[in-house]
Amino acid sequence: MNGKSILILVFLSFCRESGNFHPELARAAAPVDGVLPYFQGEIMDPHWPAEEPDASTLRNIQKIDLIDDSGRTFDFKDTNGKYSIVYFFFTSCRGICPLITANVREISRRLPQQDDLLFLGITVDPTTDTPAGLAAFKREYKIEQKNWHLLTGNKGHIEELTRKQFAADILARVGKDNLMDFVHTENIFLVDRQGFLRGIYRGRGTGDLERLYPDLAMLRKSAAP
Repeated sequence: MNGKSILILVFLSFCRESGNFHPELARAAAPVDGVLPYFQGEIMDPHWPAEEPDASTLRNIQKIDLIDDSGRTFDFKDTNGKYSIVYFFFTSCRGICPLITANVREISRRLPQQDDLLFLGITVDPTTDTPAGLAAFKREYKIEQKNWHLLTGNKGHIEELTRKQFAADILARVGKDNLMDFVHTENIFLVDRQGFLRGIYRGRGTGDLERLYPDLAMLRKSAAP
């Protein structure tokens, strides 16, 4: 047994004994040219399956009813059949949220084909962010696209969605002027037409988002008849 094998065995043994063993770390994932990965496990391990994915092991949006900025019920299963670009924010945020919103607007500007695409902004402060508040936010930021929905709803449902489906923990803290502030992921997510998570991009800057355009084109090409 060579030194590398010993190191791997020691690492796996340590993970099991510490109670943090992730089975997906015990296998190798080989990228496939022209194919986007799926994601599985608590650590969002990228996975390139050789056949149709098993929804029970991969990150897949489940049925969760929310409310959009027009006051209508929005079922995440309604996104099936369309690609979705998903991000998290809250309307009173003066940190990264305006920047992420601006970057999503730029994504929308650069994508001429949008009949198969949704932009979904999910508030992490549903207690404050009512549908009327979300509609006001859209007016403030001049979001006029019909396929761009801002979503609120039951706090437990949103926590389930963010943590279980997107591995995006939300932390609340008292901020400036004794106002509640929320720490949330800055990532922007690409979801395919079957509801599987297929891409994760840093939303704070613009460099990493450049990967999104060819990734979406790749999904569209693979789905073409």
